[in-house]
Amino acid sequence: TGTVGSTSVTVVEQHSIWRVGPGDAVLLHQSRGTGVGNWELNWAVSDFVGSGTYTLRNPLKYTYIDGAQIALIPMFSTCNITGTVTPLAPWNGTWGGILAVICRDTMTVSGTLNANGTGYRGGIMPDSGWISNGNSGESQLGPSMIGNGYYGNGGGGAGGCDYSATGGSGASYGTEGTNGGGNGCASPHRMGYSYGEETLDRLFFGSGGGSAGG
Repeated sequence: TGTVGSTSVTVVEQHSIWRVGPGDAVLLHQSRGTGVGNWELNWAVSDFVGSGTYTLRNPLKYTYIDGAQIALIPMFSTCNITGTVTPLAPWNGTWGGILAVICRDTMTVSGTLNANGTGYRGGIMPDSGWISNGNSGESQLGPSMIGNGYYGNGGGGAGGCDYSATGGSGASYGTEGTNGGGNGCASPHRMGYSYGEETLDRLFFGSGGGSAGG
């Protein structure tokens, strides 16, 4: 958490924040909640050692609240990507889902940068008997919506309804996902709504698809 104009942030360690040292570049990102998608680069003034309050070089451009994360950005002179590089961890509702690097000169990608399936999570079928509405996918608006049948969740796809035996609908981002089909539902359960900004002034994770219903 941190307040716009301040140079201090309070962090709860999730994965080795002590790796951040003086002069290291960090990425701040509001991954969920008010201001979702806001992000900025900054630099650490001192060591980050576990949970605590730490100083950054520049005043914050945005206010960050619960649902934000701060991540070390490795810095290189040149970047040659020959294998497959993925985020440290997929988004788990608290942290993850970010792949960031600073390259001073040239980045050459002969391998793969792969963040597939590491953003917002898909809906999980709410019961093992397949007698319920499917859950919608997680999205920039919030967590999966439980048993919502054919209603979407922002960019997250809708779940199937309880008497249709159909799959859930696809998630969306810059373009819309695929509709899972009506097949007896009171109204078609729809795909997520498209969202995102071409200028990347705000950065969002991709949304999750809905689960099946039956």
